[in-house]
Amino acid sequence: MTKSERKPFLVGYINGVIYGSICALSDGQPVTAARVDSLDRLKKQLFPSTMTLDEILASLDRFYDPPENAPIAIPSALEIISTRASGVDESTIQKLISNALKDLAK
Repeated sequence: MTKSERKPFLVGYINGVIYGSICALSDGQPVTAARVDSLDRLKKQLFPSTMTLDEILASLDRFYDPPENAPIAIPSALEIISTRASGVDESTIQKLISNALKDLAK
């Protein structure tokens, strides 16, 4: 993906996450605070909402710098970046990366 394609990809990705959350709440079940909180946590897990798009792009570049991370899908990388941005310790981040790579080998 070229540099000029990456920002529109991220915008489309977050729009998909938001749309999916809206659809999940539109399933005919009562909209409760617990359901909204659950979907909000999921959105924060899937996309680093505390970061700007430029910060996310820079984080993706750093994430993919090690060649061994290349096979990890962008959504998985974004989840790991989001977890890192939430303040989780680096050993946990490395375990998430290791697990993502192991999942690819299955």
